[in-house]
Amino acid sequence: MFNQGKPPVERNLILRQILYSLVFFSLLAVGCRSSSQAQVVAPSPTPTPVATAENQCTPPNLPLPNKTAAQIIWKGSGDFDLLWTTNNITANDNRINRTSFSLDKFAVGKTVEELGAAADWYCDYESYERSYKILSLVGNLLTLEETAASSPQTYVTVKYRTVNLSDENRKVSLTDYFPAKEVFAELIKNPIIKAGIAQRREQLSGTVKRKKAVVPNSLDEFFKLFECSAAEKQEAREFCGELDFSGDESSGVAEKFGASQFFIKSDLLDAFAFEGLKNGKVTIQILVPAVTGNRSEEGIPVKLQLNVPSSLKDSLAKANLRQDSFLMRDKNSFWKKDGDGEYLSANIILASNQ
Repeated sequence: MFNQGKPPVERNLILRQILYSLVFFSLLAVGCRSSSQAQVVAPSPTPTPVATAENQCTPPNLPLPNKTAAQIIWKGSGDFDLLWTTNNITANDNRINRTSFSLDKFAVGKTVEELGAAADWYCDYESYERSYKILSLVGNLLTLEETAASSPQTYVTVKYRTVNLSDENRKVSLTDYFPAKEVFAELIKNPIIKAGIAQRREQLSGTVKRKKAVVPNSLDEFFKLFECSAAEKQEAREFCGELDFSGDESSGVAEKFGASQFFIKSDLLDAFAFEGLKNGKVTIQILVPAVTGNRSEEGIPVKLQLNVPSSLKDSLAKANLRQDSFLMRDKNSFWKKDGDGEYLSANIILASNQ
């Protein structure tokens, strides 16, 4: 293999060179193999999540933007600069120069109060909207008619909301302005209320520890009558103010009012509209919630004739003259219609998943 004629030293040098070359090429081959393996096992980029039915709907911040250009329906300037548009209702308190009321925030607050956080209900609706019309404005008391409509399970509810524009978070009650005794005396004249008292007393007549329900003689006794008795609480009933007049031909309530189910709730007097003013008396209108169809809950109006209190005398006089405020009887003079002849309202969009 090697030249036998070369001296031993030279032969040793040649052998060393061959050995070094073999080691170098061996190491080079190992390095290339390692590099190739590293490229194979390197992690791939994180894939984009595939949308599923569970993550397609995420509740946004409410309310949702109204894509329709706002139209002015009415504005007035007294103690409050009030602006009612098709997208909102706002009031600026001129005495302290700040916005004291904004309908979009108010509507979201009421929705969360009644339905819970948006995460609990938002994804169940194709659409959910609350629309508002002003019924009366007297001093700092703004009364709204609220219509809530949803789909795909179409359901409509109509309520009144009364707001103190000086402090929208302050709870308002009719008895803040009118004597409870006078309110009660007017309330029990109404046929719905009379029939409701009679039916509730009959319901309670057979319960333990309450053989005969008392006839209420005051507002406190009236509302206590519709509270759940001990026996009803044992049956896990949380609400006992439901009145059912279906099949009750003697009272004629269902036939007269077009509804057979009514609800007497503890907040019955917390929303009220000032309808008219005459001979020192003001007509107040409240709503008794009632089921008027398979998928609708509307109120049956109850009117009360009350003496004008001194605290509202000036404000009612201005509203009666339509001075930057108005009574419910005059609402059609202030409301506006769209091209189809329908009255415009402030529309607050709370869900849209179509």
